[in-house]
Amino acid sequence: MAHSRRALLAVYGVASIFIAAIVVTATFMTVDMRRVALANGQQQAERYVAGAEAALNRSLLSIDLLIAGMGELLEGSSAPLLRQTATSSHVTMLLQRTVSQNVAVRYLAYLDPQLRVLNSSDRRGAQLDVRLPAEFVSRLAQLPVGTLVVSTPAISALTSQRVLYFARRVALTDESAVLVIAEARLSTLTAILGQGADVPGLEVTLEADDGPLLASLPPRDDLVGRLIEPRLSEVDSDGAPREMLTRLDEVPGLVVARPTLQRNLIISAGLSYAAMLRDWERERNLVLSVASAFVLMILLAAAFVHLQLRRQWRDRAAVM
Repeated sequence: MAHSRRALLAVYGVASIFIAAIVVTATFMTVDMRRVALANGQQQAERYVAGAEAALNRSLLSIDLLIAGMGELLEGSSAPLLRQTATSSHVTMLLQRTVSQNVAVRYLAYLDPQLRVLNSSDRRGAQLDVRLPAEFVSRLAQLPVGTLVVSTPAISALTSQRVLYFARRVALTDESAVLVIAEARLSTLTAILGQGADVPGLEVTLEADDGPLLASLPPRDDLVGRLIEPRLSEVDSDGAPREMLTRLDEVPGLVVARPTLQRNLIISAGLSYAAMLRDWERERNLVLSVASAFVLMILLAAAFVHLQLRRQWRDRAAVM
């Protein structure tokens, strides 16, 4: 009897050792694969932000240089001569040519201190009325002359589409100022954000520093112009991944944010944990299925050995 018990303990003991080894190996594999999946997701978000920031910076720089160049045409003027200078045929031709050569900008105009259009790239010239967001006008008045300011999303009087206004006040010789504005369609900026955004589940936002959402990918018109909490600021947007709710779907994940060349604009990329671990879940289920199959095989083998031993013991008892 004691010999039979020892034999069974040996059989199931060896089976337990093999099962424990399989469980430990499967657990280690799944944990390590999860770590790798999260690290890959983080790297994808960081790579995307770096590439999107470079592409967006090129577009913003072209807009900045465009506005600066058009502002230089009026720097030697004064308030009494402003309208004459701004509406000259040379300036009109430059406005139209400049816009035709810039993909991002669809409208360029000079505005006097009372925000009346002096001249523009549109064929209607000063006859097309421009309605700038009140908050945008207020910030322009508060910031020093020469500072490039970006508006919140607005509706274009030219195309009735959502746009962003870029503007800079240019000082005149008599200490007054003229406003140079450029209108960029949000769809163009969204297309720039879409370059390289082929990561499943990636959420991309372009936000004002401590301000509202300007553009996003995938597009979320219901959130454009609204504040998303917690707000992104230039101080905290250093490119380091942060564990927080994603900006659009508000689910747990990682968010990487960096300021653009225009310091009051911040680009962010976020991946939810569910998106990062989607492939891992399939791989984990496969590992668990294989491990379960091996465990079942070991248990069946142990049970088969057990039955064989019992048969031998019965035969031996019958002989005796």
